[in-house]
Amino acid sequence: MRKSKVWAVGFAAVGAAFLVAACGDDSGGEGGGDAAATCAEVSCDTVKKFGELPWTECTGCHASDAGVRSSNGVPDDSDYTTYQGVSSRIQEIANRVASTGADKMPPAAALSDQVKQDFITWGCCDGPQ
Repeated sequence: MRKSKVWAVGFAAVGAAFLVAACGDDSGGEGGGDAAATCAEVSCDTVKKFGELPWTECTGCHASDAGVRSSNGVPDDSDYTTYQGVSSRIQEIANRVASTGADKMPPAAALSDQVKQDFITWGCCDGPQ
């Protein structure tokens, strides 16, 4: 096999392993935030609606395609491309974005402080559609 093909296969394997590690399971786990503590200091005066949040920060793993969700280790009911897909996880999203533990979301990326606060506020304020 030529060196370029070996390198391509190697990069593909590393990339796939990174993506799986970057996504992970979002069903809870250790290090999660307490809903009351997370939301205690949140004001709902300026909460954004579902369509105003940058869900593209989430949909690389929480995709509309069940195969993508499965291959990234996220639960099947976590399609974050629609309001219906997030509606059963509103408070959990706020907790996981607020978390600094092993279960923080996104697990391998950092949201800006403003985006993080927007997601937390949205979740703490009952996730307006």
